[in-house]
Amino acid sequence: MLGIFNEDEMIGFLLYDYDEELNGWSFSRFMINIKYQNKGFGRKALEKFLEYFQSKFPNKSLYTSVEIDNDIAIKLYQKYGFVIKSSFEYAIEDVTYKEFRMIKEIW
Repeated sequence: MLGIFNEDEMIGFLLYDYDEELNGWSFSRFMINIKYQNKGFGRKALEKFLEYFQSKFPNKSLYTSVEIDNDIAIKLYQKYGFVIKSSFEYAIEDVTYKEFRMIKEIW
């Protein structure tokens, strides 16, 4: 997990790990506090994370997933080289979620 801070306040975080099911690296959580959204923190955090990831794991692919109707996140990920690979659904209790799996090739 990488924290995103503004002085002494945590404004967001990004959680990444190796996903056995995908046989690859994935970041599964990327959250920015609502009071810091639409101010460039998410874009900058993603940029810095991708630089870090590429230096630590060169020549590895990176997966993420995003809800199908989250146009803002999809456009952000696409801007940084992620492409939609597939879609999937899962249910928690009575709610069905639909997501895209996206991948970025790190070369």
